[in-house]
Amino acid sequence: MNGLTLVHHRLSGETHILSDEAQAILEAIPPEGAAAHEVAETLEGQFDKIDTDGRPLEAIVHLRLEEFRALGLLERYERE
Repeated sequence: MNGLTLVHHRLSGETHILSDEAQAILEAIPPEGAAAHEVAETLEGQFDKIDTDGRPLEAIVHLRLEEFRALGLLERYERE
């Protein structure tokens, strides 16, 4: 991935610019949804090296998912 990705939120009319990191996280979420640890596992399987500055990947993914939710790009739901 190189460059930036634009995501348009139809309800708000806002366009968001996503980094490669954010795009990779969104693409790692399956259609049925996933928890942060599942997305982190998917990313670890896709990339040889992930620079996390010593932080747990799951924690980084969790923060990004919360940011996406706050922007209205994702919704949280509870699995049964």
